[in-house]
Amino acid sequence: LVALYKEAVKKHLPGVPVDVRHSTALQNRIHSLMSFRDTSRARRELATPFNLAAFYLHDFLSSRKSSKVNAKRVIHIDTDTVILGDLAELYDMDLQGRTVAAVKNCKLRMEDYIDFEVLHSFGYTRFDPQGCVTERSIFMYDVQQWVKKNITGTIEDWLVRYRSSKEDLWFDGMSTAPWMLAVDMDYLEL
Repeated sequence: LVALYKEAVKKHLPGVPVDVRHSTALQNRIHSLMSFRDTSRARRELATPFNLAAFYLHDFLSSRKSSKVNAKRVIHIDTDTVILGDLAELYDMDLQGRTVAAVKNCKLRMEDYIDFEVLHSFGYTRFDPQGCVTERSIFMYDVQQWVKKNITGTIEDWLVRYRSSKEDLWFDGMSTAPWMLAVDMDYLEL
């Protein structure tokens, strides 16, 4: 994939210096957790490690041998998101003890993404089907808190539950449901 990406950048952005970095080990780790089902209503193109990469940015940044990055916070922005303000404000915001800052979308409900009958069969009854969706199109997290609370590990646990379930635990996507279940209410609304 790296070679294809480098070629696409070179073709569409001639003369623009772009440094493409990757971690095959991390990409393989993420890929091993993914499970695509035709019954889930998810688009097949979402079944890629890149769809879950946002949850591993701190691992990627800190694992580089030549990296001098010691990020305190990570900001993830989907490629189809337009920013009209200063990202420094987002980076510097007071998280009020929370791990994540994200957009709350009450036009969508958790039940739009999660099959609560299947969720309850796993013994999880504290989530509200009518709860608002926690968007992941733009979010920021405190790396120390994220690691301490093992948010990535919790997302991975949900991916394993999905893979081992006979029924679809979630639908219409690959990353939104495990993200919402892992973050739960530990986020500050943007």
